Amino acid sequence: MLTVLQYFKHLPDSDKGVEKNAKYKEIVLLLNNPRTYVQLVFISDVASVFNNFLQMFQREGPLIHTLYFALNDLVRTLMLRFVNTAVVGTKMAGDLVTIDVNDVKNLRTLEDMEIGEATRHSLSKVKKEQQKGVLLDMRKFLSTTVKYLQTKLPLTNSTLRDLQCLQPTARSKPESEVFIRRLAKKLPQVISPDEVSAVTDEWKVYSVDDIPRNWYCSEERAEDASRDATDERPSIYPVDEYWAKVLAMRTATGDLKYKTLGKAVMASMALSHGNADAERGFSTNKRVVTADRSRLCEGTINAVRLLKDSMRCHEGLSTTMPVTPALVRSVKGAYSRYKEHLEEERKNKEMKKKQLLERKQQQLAEEQKKKEEEKKKELRRQETEKLHKQEGEITVAESEQRKALSASGVLLQEAEGKLSDAIKAGNMDQISVAHAMIEIARKRMNEATTELAALANKRKRCTDKKKRHFDSSLHDESPHPVKKKEKLDGNQ
Repeated sequence: MLTVLQYFKHLPDSDKGVEKNAKYKEIVLLLNNPRTYVQLVFISDVASVFNNFLQMFQREGPLIHTLYFALNDLVRTLMLRFVNTAVVGTKMAGDLVTIDVNDVKNLRTLEDMEIGEATRHSLSKVKKEQQKGVLLDMRKFLSTTVKYLQTKLPLTNSTLRDLQCLQPTARSKPESEVFIRRLAKKLPQVISPDEVSAVTDEWKVYSVDDIPRNWYCSEERAEDASRDATDERPSIYPVDEYWAKVLAMRTATGDLKYKTLGKAVMASMALSHGNADAERGFSTNKRVVTADRSRLCEGTINAVRLLKDSMRCHEGLSTTMPVTPALVRSVKGAYSRYKEHLEEERKNKEMKKKQLLERKQQQLAEEQKKKEEEKKKELRRQETEKLHKQEGEITVAESEQRKALSASGVLLQEAEGKLSDAIKAGNMDQISVAHAMIEIARKRMNEATTELAALANKRKRCTDKKKRHFDSSLHDESPHPVKKKEKLDGNQ
């Protein structure tokens, strides 16, 4: 806290203009208030509770089996700072969630509230009349934090509770058999319903099996001179190493002793206890793929990661890794495998090149076909327009010929009337004129009739041409031209 105060106090020494900044003035005014310093010291003290939890679950390896107790322990630890011990006790899960941290009856007095020695020392420098307000703010902070954790954390999650059975020290507990059965039922992709009873049976054998204690804890304190000789607390080994030894146990016939149970255990330990492993993996990849190694392929990156993980199992030193016959054979065959890899890459490149060329040729063929189809469509369109134009011209010509035929009919009727009148009058000149008019009328009628017949034939030819043009268009656009051809043959 003193570092923060000193930073803002001496900031104007390097930046004179900051003293005129409104935000800077507001921060300095706040820091000069004795209550602010007390609150910062209190936050620092409370942060240590969360730091312990976070540091624990930042470690590598499976920790999902410890998460249930750790979450409940985190909430209970914060509660005990301002809630009466009798109210919290050893409650877990649902009982812990139901505690009302806003009920004054459940709370400690302000003087009895745990705020840390450093906080209490800094609080003594605050005026007496202000100390109660500061303590009330601290209790409000703790109650709000706990209430949030009660709501958001999976304190009542049954799967996390069941995963506690993976603890080496929990194998003999009566409830562990129930926990492992429930876990097996929750893993249908790994454990079939018919295998659930096998998991339970193998667990019963495991719970009474003679497993050496040094598989999961060490009591060799004499080698560590820095420890007190009277300290008999065991140091717990990683749970995955413990289960690796247990699941490798075999029967008298050489079969795996816990074959079905092993599937449930490994699937359960694969559950992530947080995002630390994923973030650590991103950081490792960033260190592997540097600026001068940016062209590493996915397979090479995976190989480097695998090598690093293997070395980590041997204290990160290549000199401690055992040189086995299999390792020697693998090293000897590395160059031949590399040549095979290069040959496979060459074949893949050639195949991709060939496929690319084929795709380009196919694309060009499709484009050419598309152009031809468009050209055909354009020709059909022009032909259709031409036929429509011819039909229009035929229609106009037919109209004109019908008018001529009608006029010839009127002229013939008029000539016949004049001929009748001339015969009655005995006027030979008028008779000759009437005969001439009749001849002209009949000639015109014959010409109009002949022209109409010719136009009718011309219209029929145009109609037939349109029909053939339409059938050809349907044949080209039909997705099943063979069926179309069969249909046309059937009509014939």
